[in-house]
Amino acid sequence: MGAKLFGSAMLKFFSGLALMMLLLFLPAGTLRWFEGWLLIGILFVPMFLAGLVRMAKSPELLQKRLNAKEEQGEQGLQGYAAYKQRVKYRLLPGIW
Repeated sequence: MGAKLFGSAMLKFFSGLALMMLLLFLPAGTLRWFEGWLLIGILFVPMFLAGLVRMAKSPELLQKRLNAKEEQGEQGLQGYAAYKQRVKYRLLPGIW
């Protein structure tokens, strides 16, 4: 499980890194943008180090974090149905 877990973690890390680079540098039109590299460093270096520590100390927690799914809409929000009945108008429709 160790090698498979490590491979899965690295795949998700590098795919997130590639996506972030596309979102930053494609609109900028250049890779020579210091602030973009700074943001990537601030976000991804601690994330990488935390992943390594988590892999060494608690692989079960890393596995749980890698398989985490976000709750979908109203099912994950307690009290949303009552709020929806009580509040008729919202600033941004469809947003809690």
